[in-house]
This record gives sequence, C-alpha cells and structure tokens, in this order.
Amino acid sequence: MIVRKSLIAISLLAALTGPAAAELCAIDNVPAATLLIPYFEVDFEKRHSKKLERTKITIVNTNAAPILAHVILWTDLSVPTFNFDIFLTGFDVQEFDVDRLFLDGVIPVASIPDDVDFDTSECTSCSESGCINFSPGNDFTLKDLEFAHIGNPVAFHDGQCMARRSGAVARGYITIDAVNACSRLYPNDSGYFENGGTGVASNNNFLQATITTYSSKFLRDVPAFAIEAGTSDGLSTEGNFTFYGRYNGYDASDNRECGGALWSVPYRKENKFKTEAIVWRDSGVNQGPFDCGEDPDWYPLDTTQVVVFDQQEEFRELDGFPFPAETQRVSVGKKPLNSGSFRSGWAFFNLNTSSAEVERFGHGYVMARQRYRSRQGDAWGHQLASTICGEQVPSGMRAAAQRARKKNAQGSGRKSKKIRATPAIPRTRKPE
Repeated sequence: MIVRKSLIAISLLAALTGPAAAELCAIDNVPAATLLIPYFEVDFEKRHSKKLERTKITIVNTNAAPILAHVILWTDLSVPTFNFDIFLTGFDVQEFDVDRLFLDGVIPVASIPDDVDFDTSECTSCSESGCINFSPGNDFTLKDLEFAHIGNPVAFHDGQCMARRSGAVARGYITIDAVNACSRLYPNDSGYFENGGTGVASNNNFLQATITTYSSKFLRDVPAFAIEAGTSDGLSTEGNFTFYGRYNGYDASDNRECGGALWSVPYRKENKFKTEAIVWRDSGVNQGPFDCGEDPDWYPLDTTQVVVFDQQEEFRELDGFPFPAETQRVSVGKKPLNSGSFRSGWAFFNLNTSSAEVERFGHGYVMARQRYRSRQGDAWGHQLASTICGEQVPSGMRAAAQRARKKNAQGSGRKSKKIRATPAIPRTRKPE
C-alpha cells in the first residue's frame, strides 16, 4: 500500500514548525478551564498486591482567587458514571487517588469557607480529606461504580451496561471542569453550560493537573491535557466544533477548544523496551447506558490511517480497528500495532473516521508510554496538524446531537434516584 501524499506533506510541515505558543485551539500545557485525564485503570484482582499500579491526580489552582473543580468519571465508551466537587483556595493544591475511590469509596473534599462567592448548596458536607462518600443511603453504590467501568450490568441503571467487558479491570477517563457552583450535573444536563461561562461551568482558565502513576517499582508524572475556554477563534459560534459539543447540540455554549486527528509517537520493542499509546477519541455521540450484550451503534470507531515507520523511513500500513473505543491503551510495535521486522521508529495515527456512511471527525488526544523493564515514563504524543477546533460541524452530525440533547432533557429517570456523593452522616477514614 502507498502512503498518501498528504501524510508526507504533513510530516515535512511538522518538522519545520516549532512548538506552538499558548493560544486557543492549540495543544499546550497551560492553565485551562477543563482538564482531561485520558485514561485510567484499576485492577480489582491486585487490590492487595504491591504490583497494583495506582493513579493519583493532583489539581493546582494557578490563580489567587478560589475556584471549584467538578470531577467527572467516564467509562471507556464515554458514559458518565459519577461526579464530585473539589474546592481550592488561591494557589491551592488538592489531590485524589483514583484507586482509593474505586476500592474504598474515598474522595477528597476540602472545607469551604462561608465567605466564598460560590453556590455551595450542593457541595459535599465532608470537611476532611479522605471522607468515605458512598453509603447505604445512596442508591448508586460502590459496586455500581465498579460494574459500570468493567462492563457488568449496573443495578442503578436497571441492569444496563456502560462499558466494554474487561474482567476485573475498571477502565475509563476523567474530566475536570472549573465551575461556578457545586452540582451533581453532567455536561449533557441543561444549565451546565451557558455561553461565556455563565452556567454551572465557568470559563476560568485557572486549572492544571498532574497524573501520577506508581507502584512498588516505579513512579511517573505527566501533565493532564489542558483544554482552554474562550469566546474567540470560533469557540462561541453556534454550529462549530468544541470539546463538549456533542452534549449541547453543538451550540458552542461550552466555549472549549478540542483536540486533533493527526498524531505520531516513537516506539521501541527491543532489549526489553515496550511502547504503549493511550488514545482518547470523541465518537461525536452523546452515549448513555445500553443493553448488555449489544454494542453502541458507533462502536467500533474506525481510523483513516495507521502507519509504522522504522528508523530508515521504511513503512508498514496497518488495517483493522486498533482504537475502537473512546479511550484505550494499546501496544505499539506489537499487537495490535504490529511493526513486523521493524525494531524501533515512529507510528503515525490519523484518527479521522474513514467511513462515508457516518459523519464523524477526528477529535482526539494521544499520549505515549515508554517502558524499560520496571522503569516507565509518559509523554504527550506529537500532534502533526491543526485541529477542527472552532470549525463548522456537518449538518447531519449536529442534527443527531440536537436530537440526543432533546431526549436527555426529557429525563431518563436518573434524577429521581439518589446519586449524591454525600452520605447522610459523613464518616472519616483513618489515615493509612
């Protein structure tokens, strides 16, 4: 197969272009209104093992003014499962452990002063970090959270599923939004976004975060993807692409920039080296719980092109569906991205969908993970071209998003159940 001329042109352009300055519609490590933790895993079989790979998220408020951060957990098929709020004073730092949340129901809640200018009526009442926020008083249980992320039937959602089956490993991703008030809302709920950051979510580009993964043998840090908010560059123009566009009918009320389709990562598969790619994608679908045993209509996501190169620029183009879900961790150089006889080089991903039957787009983020024996490290993938950020959405795609938004506004019964994060009587967990 012949590599398309556009790929060669893009590669040459990337080589001649320096790092992008901090600006809207550019992927850069700057304070932002939304943070994306593109992938996490929690292995329930290793809960008592030293081999358990733990994930800790450290959130930083880079501004002197206090801020609220709304944390949302999503499955690997982009179904939202649980949310909670974290209060940060000026220049504050707060952290939470993803594994403790899933294994013990522990989320951090900082105390909120009475004089802050936020609506705190829906805030959690725990005043100490390490509160256990799941209790029999909630219909949504810790077991529901586990089953939601491993692909088992979820009692809270009437036995429907929310993820791919993954045995005992919970998978998903996390978004963190700067907000004006505590809430139990999700991006597809009415009032969460209003143009200019006047809804529950704000446009304050104050947040940064570090993703720390560690075990008894290694520790690594990588910044979360920063998603800035603003009203320029087409991000407030109705009908344009934005990060949360599929949840608001592409009315651009979230004002948030989005990712890109073309990425590259280096890889090695010799001398005990191993390379993995974490690939987050936007299906363009406002996905809810679905019948177990059946896949969502959009699954699996296809790709326009995946090519692996060796260090002499010989190439091998790959087929199949290497990135079928909204988030996944895949091997590069070995199955599913088998480089054959190539021992090291780089891989090119075009995340645009190639199907002409369904209007979708290549909004995504890629992170590379290099491993050498027990030593490991993370880095962002290198983006090769500009994004569809702020560009016009195809009419069919926008119409589908608007229908989904209208259906959601009619109510799915979720609000009639107790899905709060606070038990009736807050309990504190003893320090480890």
